[in-house]
Amino acid sequence: MMNRRALSVLAAVGLAVGLAPAASGQVTVTKLLLVGENAGGVGLATSIDNLAVNNSGHYLIECDTDNPNTNIDQVMLKNGALYLQQGQALTAPVGATISSFDSVNLSNTGHSGWNFFLAGNVTTSTDSGMFFDDRLIFQESTISTASGFSPNTPYIGFFESRINDLDQVLVVASVDDPAIATTVDRALVVLHYNATLGAYTETVLAKEGDTLPGMTGPIVDFGTGPHQFAFNNAGHALFIADAASDAIYKNSTQLALVGGPSPIAGRNWASLITGGLDINNAGDTVFAGTLSGDTATDNIIIKNGAKFIQEGDPAPGIPGGFTLTSFGTNRIVQISDAGDVLWYGDWNDPNTAIDTGLFLNNTLLVRKGDQVNGLTITAIANGQDAYMMSDNGRYVIFEATVSDGVTSRGGAFLIEIATASCYPNCDASTTPPVLNVNDFVCFLNSFSAGQSYANCDGSTIPPTLNVNDFTCFLNAFAAGCP
Repeated sequence: MMNRRALSVLAAVGLAVGLAPAASGQVTVTKLLLVGENAGGVGLATSIDNLAVNNSGHYLIECDTDNPNTNIDQVMLKNGALYLQQGQALTAPVGATISSFDSVNLSNTGHSGWNFFLAGNVTTSTDSGMFFDDRLIFQESTISTASGFSPNTPYIGFFESRINDLDQVLVVASVDDPAIATTVDRALVVLHYNATLGAYTETVLAKEGDTLPGMTGPIVDFGTGPHQFAFNNAGHALFIADAASDAIYKNSTQLALVGGPSPIAGRNWASLITGGLDINNAGDTVFAGTLSGDTATDNIIIKNGAKFIQEGDPAPGIPGGFTLTSFGTNRIVQISDAGDVLWYGDWNDPNTAIDTGLFLNNTLLVRKGDQVNGLTITAIANGQDAYMMSDNGRYVIFEATVSDGVTSRGGAFLIEIATASCYPNCDASTTPPVLNVNDFVCFLNSFSAGQSYANCDGSTIPPTLNVNDFTCFLNAFAAGCP
């Protein structure tokens, strides 16, 4: 079990930040960056643009700054320090610089697989590329070698991407396949990157013109938003395919089809393209969609083919008998490797200062009106880049607006969820043996990042993180899990 002193400290911190009763003693909330604060020495942050977090609690924040040179004012922070910057010179393509960032992701091994828009020594047909961290994988106009495309098929653009822990990157790409009549053809492509050799191979998962099982016509497009496709360590993908009717697929298996039946008797799917989706490393799935019929109950979240929660249901953990009225603008949903679901909820409390929050399953993690570092949360973002959960479900990074009673400003915050079942299982693994060398690596990363989890002995005398915490962790590891 978790060290009692550590648990008591977490409980005290949970109460101090004003968490809802259901979450007190289980989570801590930490301010990472506020608008107006120094962002990597480049300038003061003016907006939070994108976020990512991994199993070790390491995080990325993309933000704009007030640097007067607008060609270098956008930054990517990693654990609070400057990592990448707009205008930064790249090793390849030679003479190219970063013009802007697109998708933001962070694997549990600390790597990113993403698209950069480029400036400098590039043309309009070579001004973007897929990168592994800051290393070029390939550039726009590169001819694909994937057998799923016709010969001489070039890449002509990239949308969002996802990376797994095997350095495989799933990207929504635009190509120009000579065998497809249109000049811009969409495809889901998996890049298998070898970081040691700096080499890659490509696999076409699905492309425009394909007809997947259960479709009544060929694919014309895919969901291209950051939460409209997902990818796990087994190389399995969950995605939205736009054909005669939109559909959600897990690899080649159809899970839902617009116009087809939903898990709610008598109600078909009316829309799937406007909701988010996710797949975990165990293959569990979650997605949000819109049902036909009653508009007061038409938004729903589905986990593994069954209803998880629906608009009109009681708001869990909220006293007063209120019901859910929305799951947010983009209805972002995520599922941890343990099967826990992160979602945004809005309920019909007439006091609009406390009527929205982030939930993990039925537990309210944080809501409007909570206090963090003496600031009141006045809004929790729910757009496409608003929040992200680590695979192990321990960390949630989110964007919110806070007020000191005089001024309001946006910021990025980190929720850390205590591992109450077994403290030394740092990576929250469920595959035997649950206690292994990865837990030591996880603990070291947590200690290096200065996170409260690493305060194993629950000390309050500075420095709270010291050699005693290593001894405490070793003892807990030796004692094992119940």
